[in-house]
Amino acid sequence: ILARTEDRFADLRGLKAGRLRIAFTTVAPTGVPTAPACVDAVHATARLLEQLGHEVFEGTPAWPDPSEILPSFLNVWNTAGVYFQVPDPSAIEPLSAALRDAAEQTSSNAYVRGLLHLQVLSRQITASWGRDFDLLLTPTIAMEPPVVGAMFEHAELDPMMPILKAGDMVPFTPLFNVTGQPAVSLPLQWSASGLPVGVQLVGKPWGEAELLRVSAQLEEAAPWRARRPKVC
Repeated sequence: ILARTEDRFADLRGLKAGRLRIAFTTVAPTGVPTAPACVDAVHATARLLEQLGHEVFEGTPAWPDPSEILPSFLNVWNTAGVYFQVPDPSAIEPLSAALRDAAEQTSSNAYVRGLLHLQVLSRQITASWGRDFDLLLTPTIAMEPPVVGAMFEHAELDPMMPILKAGDMVPFTPLFNVTGQPAVSLPLQWSASGLPVGVQLVGKPWGEAELLRVSAQLEEAAPWRARRPKVC
């Protein structure tokens, strides 16, 4: 949904973004440490945004305590495992089976309590946008891109291992799945080892137009279309 219903995505590219207040942080909502390459990517992008005329400053929103949000998040998210009927549950992969089992064990009361709790937290989190800043800049992931298959190492010991590893890899993005805010990952930066390192911009609710204008401005200032990592 765009801020103005007459806007089209393709028409936003040439529109001026104006001078925005953009906060940046490398502190993950879950407390997971952020790799130096991802920290550097945010700082480099912050400098670029400042050069483009925006007011840029370091500032971390009032992240909810992970112990406060995680149980509610899991009680809602787990239910995805029972959205569809599976004719032969024994045929699905171990991770999907584990998620399905977790969903079956989640009561309707736990689901409703979790949903209401997340709605309250979402309103508390989104209050910072527009009041304290217009956009938030963070790393997209907290580590350099892992090698293929790394997420499934030791999954034979615990089928939920990929989920646990994903939590360490992407601590900055799930929160905005909860709040429903628009966000974009931009492949602006690269690590010393030649891997792309993305940064995330998060807008206020229904702030897609503003987010896309700034993204187009960044792409024009630092084009990435022709950049490709080396394939081993």
